[in-house]
Amino acid sequence: MTLDEVGMLSGEDLVRRYGAAARQLLVSLAVAAVRKGDDDEMKAIDGRMREVDRYLESPSRGAAAPESANR
Repeated sequence: MTLDEVGMLSGEDLVRRYGAAARQLLVSLAVAAVRKGDDDEMKAIDGRMREVDRYLESPSRGAAAPESANR
Protein backbone atom coordinates (compact mmCIF):
# COMPACT_ATOMS: atom_id res chain seq x y z
CA MET A 1 0.00 0.00 0.00
CA THR A 2 1.25 3.47 -0.83
CA LEU A 3 0.39 6.88 0.55
CA ASP A 4 -1.07 7.75 -2.87
CA GLU A 5 -3.55 4.89 -2.50
CA VAL A 6 -4.51 6.14 0.96
CA GLY A 7 -5.28 9.51 -0.60
CA MET A 8 -7.17 8.21 -3.62
CA LEU A 9 -9.06 5.14 -2.37
CA SER A 10 -11.83 4.93 0.21
CA GLY A 11 -11.55 2.68 3.23
CA GLU A 12 -13.90 0.23 1.54
CA ASP A 13 -11.74 0.20 -1.61
CA LEU A 14 -8.62 -0.46 0.46
CA VAL A 15 -10.32 -3.43 2.15
CA ARG A 16 -11.43 -4.77 -1.23
CA ARG A 17 -7.88 -4.47 -2.55
CA TYR A 18 -5.91 -5.66 0.50
CA GLY A 19 -8.49 -7.57 2.54
CA ALA A 20 -8.14 -7.67 6.31
CA ALA A 21 -4.45 -6.77 5.90
CA ALA A 22 -5.48 -3.20 5.02
CA ARG A 23 -5.54 -2.26 8.71
CA GLN A 24 -2.01 -3.52 9.36
CA LEU A 25 -0.68 -1.88 6.20
CA LEU A 26 -2.15 1.44 7.35
CA VAL A 27 -0.49 0.97 10.74
CA SER A 28 2.86 0.49 8.99
CA LEU A 29 2.34 3.71 7.03
CA ALA A 30 1.34 5.51 10.23
CA VAL A 31 4.54 4.41 11.96
CA ALA A 32 6.58 5.75 9.05
CA ALA A 33 4.67 9.07 9.18
CA VAL A 34 5.32 9.40 12.92
CA ARG A 35 9.02 8.70 12.43
CA LYS A 36 9.15 11.40 9.75
CA GLY A 37 7.22 13.79 11.98
CA ASP A 38 4.65 14.44 9.24
CA ASP A 39 1.45 15.40 11.06
CA ASP A 40 -0.58 15.94 7.87
CA GLU A 41 0.33 12.50 6.58
CA MET A 42 -0.56 10.98 9.95
CA LYS A 43 -3.97 12.68 9.97
CA ALA A 44 -4.75 11.36 6.48
CA ILE A 45 -3.73 7.82 7.43
CA ASP A 46 -5.69 7.99 10.70
CA GLY A 47 -8.83 9.07 8.87
CA ARG A 48 -8.52 6.22 6.39
CA MET A 49 -7.82 3.78 9.23
CA ARG A 50 -11.10 4.81 10.86
CA GLU A 51 -12.93 4.19 7.57
CA VAL A 52 -11.33 0.76 7.24
CA ASP A 53 -12.29 -0.10 10.83
CA ARG A 54 -15.90 0.98 10.26
CA TYR A 55 -16.10 -1.06 7.08
CA LEU A 56 -14.55 -4.16 8.64
CA GLU A 57 -16.90 -3.92 11.64
CA SER A 58 -20.06 -3.15 9.65
CA PRO A 59 -22.98 -5.59 10.05
CA SER A 60 -23.32 -5.82 6.26
CA ARG A 61 -19.91 -7.54 6.21
CA GLY A 62 -21.08 -10.13 8.72
CA ALA A 63 -19.45 -8.66 11.81
CA ALA A 64 -21.40 -8.93 15.02
CA ALA A 65 -23.46 -5.87 15.88
CA PRO A 66 -22.49 -4.02 19.06
CA GLU A 67 -24.40 -5.24 22.12
CA SER A 68 -26.15 -1.87 22.52
CA ALA A 69 -27.61 -2.19 19.01
CA ASN A 70 -29.47 -5.35 20.02
CA ARG A 71 -31.55 -3.59 22.67
